[in-house]
Amino acid sequence: MSAQAAASADVELVALMEMLSEVDTAGGKFTERKYLSILDKPLVLRGEVRYRAPDFVKKEYDDPNSESYEVSGDSLTIGFPDGRRRELSIDEHPVLRAFVESYRGTLAGDLETLSHYFDLVLSGPMDAWQLRLTPRGPDLADYLSAVIMHGREGTVYSVETLEASGDRSVMTLDAPGD
Repeated sequence: MSAQAAASADVELVALMEMLSEVDTAGGKFTERKYLSILDKPLVLRGEVRYRAPDFVKKEYDDPNSESYEVSGDSLTIGFPDGRRRELSIDEHPVLRAFVESYRGTLAGDLETLSHYFDLVLSGPMDAWQLRLTPRGPDLADYLSAVIMHGREGTVYSVETLEASGDRSVMTLDAPGD
């Protein structure tokens, strides 16, 4: 990549992060397909995800089971189908923190945090962008190959997670009214 092309890519990445950072709340219903090496067909999950700036994300599954993951600040609360809850500090789990920041940092438009954990490559026009996050550190890379976000301007509409094991998941936000 030429120096001019790299500078242009950096300007576009900064512009995207600025658009994302202007969003106070986001979310909606989603469908997630998990492609696991131990299964012949993808596991299909449905639920709702909510984001509230600057650091709150809640992902609730309602099909096939009811469970939730809520991150606020450095706290992760997991809600299990039987009603139990478990709270963790993501600061005490660096790999988990980096994984959380791949999604939360993108929604927040937090380029500094994203760049700490990932190499970022933005492609496509702003009305159909793709942001690829590749782990910088070996500890995270042992679990995660990449996270690929797709969006339109300040909206993320799909998240593909590629695990180092070869498993992957694709979460797609449903269009409003679906």
